Formats: sequence, structure tokens, C-alpha cells
Amino acid sequence: MMLTTDIVWKRILLLPDPRQTEAIRLFIGHYGKDAIPIKRMSADQVAYESCREDIELFGKTFLPYLDPGDSMIQILHILCYRLEKPFTVKRRARQAKITLRHIRDELKDNKDIVRVYGSKVGDYI
Repeated sequence: MMLTTDIVWKRILLLPDPRQTEAIRLFIGHYGKDAIPIKRMSADQVAYESCREDIELFGKTFLPYLDPGDSMIQILHILCYRLEKPFTVKRRARQAKITLRHIRDELKDNKDIVRVYGSKVGDYI
């Protein structure tokens, strides 16, 4: 039987507390924070799967107040699905700070994004 991250995670949760804490630390160090399975309600799982390949649907679902062509939608989609390695925002310093603040605020304060994708603040920004 091949051990997947889901199987490893389930076994970690069976450990007694002091060993479990250490095992979680090692798991995150090896696989990364995003490898921890997120328990989603079925509707959230459908949204997660449906939006993975459809940026427009992602925007309509999680950021309906933004224009469909807003670059913020694409940036947040990339961050939520970890589709690309970290990237640089190429703008003037003042503009870049404002853009990063908007990204951080969405990842932190958008309850729908946090519910479906988990907390992303600290991973990137």
C-alpha cells in the first residue's frame, strides 16, 4: 500500500498529544502547510473543484464585486491553487505596496476564500 499525504495525516491524528504535535511539525516541514487536508462541506468542495480550471467562475464565486478582467482575480486564483511559484509584482514601490495590501486583505478577510481554501496569509504575504 502506498502512503499518501492523506493517509499519513490520518495516522498523525491518531497519535497521543505530545507525539502528535511533533509529527504535525515534521509533516508541515516536509510536505508544506498546503498538504494538510482541508475538510470542506460538499458545496465548498464543488466550488473548489469547479473553480480550479475556470478563473472567470472563481471571480464570480469569490470576488463578485471586482470587474471580470481585474488582475486581482488572476493573482488570487494563482495563490489559492498554488499554480505557480511565488512571483514579483512589477509596479512602482507605492503601487506595489497597495496591491500587496489588497491581496493580503482579500486572503485574510474574504470569508468565502478562507472557508474554501483555508488561511493563505503568512504563506505568501
